[in-house]
Amino acid sequence: RAVALLVDTGPLVAAAVRNDPDHAACADLLRRETGSLVVPSLVLAEAGYLVAKALGPSAEAALLRAAAR
Repeated sequence: RAVALLVDTGPLVAAAVRNDPDHAACADLLRRETGSLVVPSLVLAEAGYLVAKALGPSAEAALLRAAAR
């Protein structure tokens, strides 16, 4: 039976921003997940904005490329 994980903004941003207190846990969770990751479009837009604000536009582009895979 396939399981999907619904991902909210916080874990996406934490996984991208290395100095976030939850970075290691969130990055590990997303990396190890074997089921589908479901990221609503509004969550992706918000995460992209916050990652760009924290790390710049190239980090936002990397997040969007990763989400497209």
